[in-house]
Parts: sequence; C-alpha cells; structure tokens
Amino acid sequence: MGTKGYIHRKRYYLQYLCRDGFDPAIFALDIASEIPREPEAFQKWLARTRKALDEFDPHKSYDYTEVHHDEENEDHDSSDKFDPHDFYGDMGVVEELGEDEDSVDGTMVLMDLDDLAFTMWPLSPIFRLDHMPPDDVFRRCLEGIDHYGNNDCTRDTPQEYRFSYSSPPPKVDEKMQMVYRGHHAEQPVAPVAHLLARSEALSSQEATRVRLLEVAVAAMMTMYPDAVVVQKASGLKDRDSLPPKHIGCCSLLVQLAVNPSYFVFGSRTKREVPPCPDTHEWWIRKHICVSLTTHLDDEDNLRDSVARVVQKVLARDGPNVVYGVAFDLLRVVIVRVDRQTQKFTHTEALQFTPSRYAESTSTPGIEALARLGDLSPSTEDDVIHYLHHYYAAHKDLHTRNGARPKKQAGASYKLGQLSVEFWARVASFVDDGADLTNLALSSSKVARAALPYLKYPQVSFDPTSTVILRAPSNHVFLPKEIGSAKEITYKLTAAPFTTAANTTFCVAASLEDYEYAREEDFKPWVMTGPKYDPKELCCNGITFKFRGFVLKESS
Repeated sequence: MGTKGYIHRKRYYLQYLCRDGFDPAIFALDIASEIPREPEAFQKWLARTRKALDEFDPHKSYDYTEVHHDEENEDHDSSDKFDPHDFYGDMGVVEELGEDEDSVDGTMVLMDLDDLAFTMWPLSPIFRLDHMPPDDVFRRCLEGIDHYGNNDCTRDTPQEYRFSYSSPPPKVDEKMQMVYRGHHAEQPVAPVAHLLARSEALSSQEATRVRLLEVAVAAMMTMYPDAVVVQKASGLKDRDSLPPKHIGCCSLLVQLAVNPSYFVFGSRTKREVPPCPDTHEWWIRKHICVSLTTHLDDEDNLRDSVARVVQKVLARDGPNVVYGVAFDLLRVVIVRVDRQTQKFTHTEALQFTPSRYAESTSTPGIEALARLGDLSPSTEDDVIHYLHHYYAAHKDLHTRNGARPKKQAGASYKLGQLSVEFWARVASFVDDGADLTNLALSSSKVARAALPYLKYPQVSFDPTSTVILRAPSNHVFLPKEIGSAKEITYKLTAAPFTTAANTTFCVAASLEDYEYAREEDFKPWVMTGPKYDPKELCCNGITFKFRGFVLKESS
C-alpha cells in the first residue's frame, strides 16, 4: 500500500494507491519520474500542479478523461497533458496528518509544493523538488537514515540535490540596535558560568537535569511531528511568523529545563496545564523571561533579540538580577540583566539541538538552559516554587501509607528546635519523592533543608512509588540483537540514572525494541518493581513520549 500526495498551501492532498508486489523504493522512483528535471519544464509542471490543486473539489466525481495541450503544436510535450481522472482519482484533502506512524498505511511520498521538497513519511525532506537527482543517484541515495531514525538521503548524496530548510535573516529594528548599544556592559559577551556565578564544573543536581533535558531533546528529534518542527526551524522567516507547533516545542523544552522535573507515567495524573504560552514572550518565573525568535546565528538578529529581552525586563519590577532566554530551538542565548546599573551581559549563540548525525546529545545550549533552571532570586522563592509544583503533582498520587500530601500547620516545638543541618541530613536519606514532599511541607525550616534534594528530578511509575534521580549513570542499556544501525540511536535516546534508592532507572524514547524487550534481554541487569511500563511520561501537564524502567544489577 502506498500514498502519493502533495503539500500545497499547507494542506495535504493524498491519493491512496494499491499495487501488486509493492516495493517502497520503486514506488518512490515512479513518483519522482513524474517531476521534470529541466528548469523550464519544472516551472510549467509546478504552476500546472498548483493550479490543479487549487481547482480540486473533494465532493466532485472525476470519472472522465480530459486532456489539455497546445493544439497549435502537434509535437507537444507529454508533460503538458493533464488527465483529471488520473490526477484527482481517489484524492482526498486534509489539513493535518496524524501524529504517529500508525496513522499512515504503508509508504507515503509527498511532493511539497510550498517548500519545494521531495519527502517520505514521516515527512523528512530528502531531495530538492526543483533539482531532483538522476534516477541512478535517486536509487542509490534514497534510503538513508539519520542517527535519530528519521528518513534522509544517504551521507554520500551530492550536496546539490540535498534539501534543507533555510531562510535569509530578516531586517532588524534600528531602535533595538540602539537599545543594545545603550545598555550592554563593557564586555557584553561572557561564558554562561560567569553569567550564572557558578563554577565551570556541574553539580550533581545540574548534571542530572542536563542529562534529562538531553534525552528530552533526543526524543523530540526521533518522533513525528516534533522531528519535523526541529528540521523546519532553520526555515522560519521571523519571530512574528512562528507556527503554534514550534512555539509548543520551545515552551515544552524551556519548562522542562526551568521548572521542577516531575514525571508520571500514563494519563491518570494529567492536569489541565496549557502546553504553550499564548505569545512568543512570557515570564516563566519572576526572574526568568523567555523570548522566542529566529536567526540567532546572525549577529544583527542576535542583538535585536537580546535587546527585546532587556527592554521587557527593564519595563517590569522584580528582583535586582533577572535572566532572559532568547531561543530559536536550534540555538539559545542567556542574558543577565542588572536592574540597578541597567546593564546586561549575554552568552554567544549556543547550539541547542544537536545535529542529525551527532554522536552525542550534549550541546552547550542544553547545558546552559538546564543550569539556568537551577537558579533562584532567593531561597524562599525557591521553596515556594518547588513545593507548589510538587504538592500539585503528588496530591493526585497515593503515598505509601495511603495518604495524600498535606500542607502541614507547622512543626511541633521540639521538632522546631532541631537545626537545618539535622533536617538536611534526614532529607538526604529519603528515597521517595512523595515522602520527601511531605517532609518538606512540615515546616519552613524543614523545607529549606530539603530544598537541595527537591531539585533532583522525580519519576513516578506507579501510584505508590516515586523515584528520585540523583546522578547520570555511565551504563548503556541495549536490548540484545538490535543491530549496529540502531545502536547509536539507542545511545542517543536512552539515559540511565542512579536513584536515591541506589537502583538504576532508565528513561528512554519510545522505541519499539524497548517496548517488546524481555527481562532477560538486559542481563546482567534485571527489572525490579513493576514490570517495564511502555506508557508515556507527563511532566507539568505536558506529555513526553518517554518510557522508563528500573534495573538492578543481578548477583
């Protein structure tokens, strides 16, 4: 079964075709052969096809043959023929495609008339539609795959035939350039550690949050439609034309980096939290302002984006030191604004999403954004922020004794006499997230003591247990006999962590080999607790296509 179609004016025109002895490569080659290679013929074909799609009526039956050609030229080019029955036969039109591969039966090949790309499901662009390769190159280069499992042309495809989204930098507002020049510090560009007043080395909290954000980005790059959103980011025109899916992906990643990381499996605890803001500028915390933009690789546009963040920060009351995030999904810039001096410093444009053929998910942008999330204007603000999130999350889950977390009236007199250091020591031994939240809610002193441990990510995989991730693990978990082609994908999209209970918890992208893996496939590691659960993970009301399982080294 194969689907042939077109993308025109952001709509999908699809024809479902059934052929005997179906071969995806031959099917794609048959469709590619319809596209003229000569520039003049291509432009005629493109104009005619666009016109035909504009005139398509899904409610009309095209059961006749009508051929249009130049009657004055007996030797007309066969490409000028137009047969409505053949062109419109079994065609349907939809505004959106399904969000998973199960929504498509067989192979789908689309000719994107908007971006001029030849694509195959899951809609990864492969070749330039206006400069298609010869048949021999097409066959040789068609069935490539990147390190995240997405369709691509092979690595040896000549560059002239490769498609990539691109857009020239937009013109900048001179007023914003003046704002930049008027408020930047003597040395406007500085390393992220300098801006955050942190050491170069990551703390265990930061390293854990960074690794979790890395696997979140990797998971996004493996799955439709998020993978397409990442690929299209370099082709966006300007900050005022950001599509909702792009804003949603950016918001999801920023929330994961900046807010407490609490994940639950399945849908039982999903809350009605907006998946993305209504605008491309918002305050995610009272000391962190986020601005979505484009073309941070262009110096003028980088300065324009930084100036807009600074202007928004200075127009609002708040802490003395405020941070801004200029984010285009591919790159991120962290900005530090001092309200007293009204001066700012910022990082250079840091790569955020890794390349499609990266050997590692680690990028300076992921590290910078995750480290920013660990900062707060005050300890009290941090306590309120974390407890608010964890109380809302844990109230939907039963703790071990069957009670829900409650806001305590306060500690007794004797408990109140115990030092913060004592409570910090107690908190360090608590290995369940719900229990740690209950402990922190007992008094403000205990909350301050437990705060460093509340900052570690938590994952709830059943109603009675919440693991606390304490550090990234160096172990690699690969189901047996997956083949070398998939090994790099698994290493990029799965991240094991050491938990507070001294077990190992692995968070993985939704890959089929994990779903059907048996316990013995992971020896000398065995699964403990609930059987491996292939459900999705939800964080702060937003669903991630993750899965996870606990493993413990067998004796």
